[in-house]
Amino acid sequence: MLTPSAFRALAVRVRMIRRKMEAALSDAKSRDDPVRTALLRLMLTALHDRAAGIAAEEGTQRLTDAEAMDLLRRMLRQRELSVARYEKAGRMELA
Repeated sequence: MLTPSAFRALAVRVRMIRRKMEAALSDAKSRDDPVRTALLRLMLTALHDRAAGIAAEEGTQRLTDAEAMDLLRRMLRQRELSVARYEKAGRMELA
């Protein structure tokens, strides 16, 4: 079980990850980069949705670093599988 101070430290790191992603989103918008903008929005929305799910299940809206990284790894794996499938089917415009 996490001590309160360890729990707060994890929450701070997740907030730092989110802030960096939000800054990258702002940068992508200002550079008119629609692909990067869409990707960062997707990632931030997934993190927010997972935090809301935790709040509903456990009564707390804390998403740990491990949970956030696991979620992002799963998203990356899903995208890699999709790209491979589209490439195999000859549908590069969808990859």
